[in-house]
Amino acid sequence: MSRRIPRIILIPVALLNVWAVALSCSTILEDRSDCPCILTVNTSEIPKVTGTPFPVESGNLAIDLISEEGSPVLVQKAVKDMETRGKDEYGTRIPRGIATICSSIGGTHYRSTSDNRAKVLAEGYEADSIFVHHSVVDCSGETAYDTLKVHKEWCTVTIHLAGGIPGKRYSFGINGKWNGFSTGAPAVPVEGSFRCETRQLSGNIFQARVPRQGDDSLILDFHEDDGMGMHKYRIASFPLGEIIYKTGFDWFRRDLYDVDITIDRSSMEIGIEVCPWYSGLNLGDMEL
Repeated sequence: MSRRIPRIILIPVALLNVWAVALSCSTILEDRSDCPCILTVNTSEIPKVTGTPFPVESGNLAIDLISEEGSPVLVQKAVKDMETRGKDEYGTRIPRGIATICSSIGGTHYRSTSDNRAKVLAEGYEADSIFVHHSVVDCSGETAYDTLKVHKEWCTVTIHLAGGIPGKRYSFGINGKWNGFSTGAPAVPVEGSFRCETRQLSGNIFQARVPRQGDDSLILDFHEDDGMGMHKYRIASFPLGEIIYKTGFDWFRRDLYDVDITIDRSSMEIGIEVCPWYSGLNLGDMEL
């Protein structure tokens, strides 16, 4: 009786590797297109710019994500609620695609518009000391990474009043047509009503933060007030936007400069100086 010799089948190594990969998935032809992308953001640059030592722990650092088509993917998620993935790194799962990231720190009086394409300032408030980051990130793979590099989104207007009549009370109001910024692109102002009263820092120095503007429509109203701080009458109105524009001030800088204004009550003359802003320095006007 003859013995049967078993047949030996040789399988190429490359084919074995393919089978090994296939077996590691739940199905041989697993479709991972619906799997989320893990987006990791790095926050190490923020303290250098804002002077905020613990931006994440403070709870007011948030990110907005907008899909390639413009519909919101993730709106106002606090970074502190994201998963810690390393030193100064935080991750979250999002649908795959090309995402526009808008991250902000500060902005107590800002709210998102109904379509989540912009953040606007509530009427009656000066701009907050808000820093904003924009970037477009390819989140079509399993992982994506972005370093948040925020920029100053407001202009501080400081008014020095000279020649005031002793015993009189004065105040200033600022009005404009731009009150927010786009979450979809950097340095893009959003049109809307803006008005605020200045803060009085001392007897003759007044100050207010102004949001990014899209034209020269800002108006500065100069009032005499009664003993209760209510406006008795308007002394004058100045075309503040035009005056700022003539200095060469650029409202489309990533980091907005500040301006100092001197007004002489007796002659009604006005002077203005643009003050460059240097990141990381004590700004002196950070109260919210």
